[in-house]
Amino acid sequence: MKNRYADKTGNDSFKTLTDKQVLSDLDLIAEEQLTYAALILVGKKEAIKKYLPQAKVILEFRNTVSQIPHDRREEVDEPLYIGLDKVWSLIQTRNSFDHISKGPYINDVPVFNETVIREALLNSIAHRDYSLTSEIVIHQSPKVITINNPGGFPKGVNLENLITISSTPRSRLLSDVLLKTGLVERSGQGVDKIFSITLAQGKPEPDYSRSDPFQVSLTLDGNVTDEAFYLFNKIAAERLPADQQLGVHDVIALAKIRDGHSIGLDPAILTKLERNSLISRIGAGKSQKYILGEDYQALSAAPLLIGTYGASELSTIIKALSPDKGIRIGTIVGAFNEKLTREQVKYLIEKLVDDKVIERAGTANTTTYKIDAKFKDSKDQLKEIEEYLNQEHKHVNPQLKGDIPQQEH
Repeated sequence: MKNRYADKTGNDSFKTLTDKQVLSDLDLIAEEQLTYAALILVGKKEAIKKYLPQAKVILEFRNTVSQIPHDRREEVDEPLYIGLDKVWSLIQTRNSFDHISKGPYINDVPVFNETVIREALLNSIAHRDYSLTSEIVIHQSPKVITINNPGGFPKGVNLENLITISSTPRSRLLSDVLLKTGLVERSGQGVDKIFSITLAQGKPEPDYSRSDPFQVSLTLDGNVTDEAFYLFNKIAAERLPADQQLGVHDVIALAKIRDGHSIGLDPAILTKLERNSLISRIGAGKSQKYILGEDYQALSAAPLLIGTYGASELSTIIKALSPDKGIRIGTIVGAFNEKLTREQVKYLIEKLVDDKVIERAGTANTTTYKIDAKFKDSKDQLKEIEEYLNQEHKHVNPQLKGDIPQQEH
């Protein structure tokens, strides 16, 4: 702890202070008594076991995620400054790499990223509820790791605002010392870093959905499911100048755009990403949206554009419709899971009506939509519609320029 504080502050003389002076300077002694924060951070194993036995980390290793009995179990009951390294060392013994090879790009990506794991562990230790007698438990299998820590989210934090809110830690003192000694970059939480690193590596989004009022549960899937997105971010990091490097929220925005989201994107971030050719605009008016730039399209096997439509949006609409039965617009809007507004979906549908891909029936509140009759007997309906639209729009330039309409975000 002395060394970390000296390194963070650039004050080597801190290393020469007595232990009691260091504890006092960091407010880890109160009224001549050691605090629980001091015990968690630098306490001897014997003291931790006697006064706070729940302040341990249990690791269970399994060969498969669904396996019930564990193959190996380890208990780490050292103080944080020692225990953190030991936990990572144990996880690392069963870590592996995903080999990514696309054209000239050859990379080995660790299944479990060290920064992500350490950040998740620090969150667990700093934010857990020590009044509960259960321990932090880590379940590790070859490709998936789950970290469960006692107590629900800190006050004011929920699944919807995890990334954006700066939380109030349960132990302000503990969090302050972690900040002063450089284990965390800022007070609050590092969830945004967990998300950005994981997404930038082309892995599924970190999953907190199994959390409840009694525990926070984080599952990290180490599989690289989108190699193109990993390489896209890596190329951007190599190409962009230092003052334009992608930050946490830039990467998260790119992942949202990749997944078809068009609501709630920060206009300033969109401007930066478009200026650096990482995203492009398609459509016009209420249908205007974004897709990832040409580098991603070149790396990805799947087309981003079909005619003048986003491929994922067209697919969502066609899958929601039927060639035989009229479908109400509300059902189609629901298929987008709040990625697009009702107005944006309606605009796309009406364009598809004009392009004779969709048939409209009824008026006002009775209006329904179904796939045009000419595609009714298609063996591969979506494929045939793609070919039809690409032919119809082969002379159209889908990438429109102009100011970003603020109301669309």
